[in-house]
Amino acid sequence: MKRKIPEKLEKKYKLPKKLTEFQLSLYIHLIEWKWQNITKVPGIHNKKEYDAFLPLKTKNELYPLYRPIVDEIRKNHHFKSHKHFGHMASSQAACINLFTPILINEKVANNVMKKLNPDFNRIACEKLEKGFQFEYWDTDNPLNDHNDAAGTDSDFAIAYYNNNDELSLWLIEHKLSEDEFTTCGGYSSDGNIAK
Repeated sequence: MKRKIPEKLEKKYKLPKKLTEFQLSLYIHLIEWKWQNITKVPGIHNKKEYDAFLPLKTKNELYPLYRPIVDEIRKNHHFKSHKHFGHMASSQAACINLFTPILINEKVANNVMKKLNPDFNRIACEKLEKGFQFEYWDTDNPLNDHNDAAGTDSDFAIAYYNNNDELSLWLIEHKLSEDEFTTCGGYSSDGNIAK
C-alpha cells in the first residue's frame, strides 16, 4: 500500500510523493549508495529533480550497471534500455547486474544455474547473445506464438540444454521495486506444443 512520504525525507532525498514501505527503504539505500559511489547530482524526471535518478550524462555511461560488466554489455548485448534505466531502482539494470556476472563465464553459469533449475544441463552459448538475452522478443518464434499483433517477450531469456540434451528456453520476468509483474503467455500458448 502506498503511503505519503514524510516531508523531511521527501526534501532530503527528493523522493516521489507516494511509495510503499519497501520502496521507501530501498530508494533511500540506493540514493545513499549513489551519493557515495557515483554522484550527488540528481537526475531529472518530468522536469523535476529526483535523487533516485541519475543525470543523463551518467546514465549514458551505463550507470547503474556494475562496472566490470559494462564492456561485455556494450560488445555483446543489444537491447533497448527502458525509460527508467537511469533510475537507481531500475529493474532492468538490476536484472543485468544480477545475471551477467554469472552467465558470461560458461563454467560458472553451468554450476549456478543447475542449482536453480535441476533440469539445466549447460548454457547454449551459441544461441541468443552468448546464451542469454535481455529484453527477449521471440523474433525467431521458437514458442510458435508470434504473430503480427503479439508474441512472447520477457525481461530476460536463457538458452540452455536440459538433461535430455534438448534446447530449452528459460524466460524470466524481473522486478526490483514494482508492485506487480506483467504476464507471459508463452508456456500456455496453443502454439507451444513442447511446453
